[in-house]
Amino acid sequence: MAYGLDYRGTNFDRDRFHEVVHDTEAVVGSISADEYIPYLGWIVDWLTGHRARMERVFHELDTFFQHAIDNHLQPGRIKHQDDMIDVLLTIEKEQTEVGASQFTRDNIKAILLNLLPGL
Repeated sequence: MAYGLDYRGTNFDRDRFHEVVHDTEAVVGSISADEYIPYLGWIVDWLTGHRARMERVFHELDTFFQHAIDNHLQPGRIKHQDDMIDVLLTIEKEQTEVGASQFTRDNIKAILLNLLPGL
């Protein structure tokens, strides 16, 4: 169970979730040549496969977070109390209704990324 949902039987079961978190920690903790050599480092990252791994891991995280958000938006979802995603979706909805849509789903995903264990 993560973010108030049970993911058994989905693409993100417990083992897969832990694997994605571990891969994220590995990518975030690794050294990227692009950080040290801004104009040429991307070539080194591309040749070593670092860029492809980074894109794969963050695509998987984005998919997981989108799945969690979509589950929170389902009508008739049974909930005992609001959790973090519910609160963030409420903030997004209120700002959209006012017309000041500065808080987006990408912002929600960024906050959820910061809440991952170990990051």
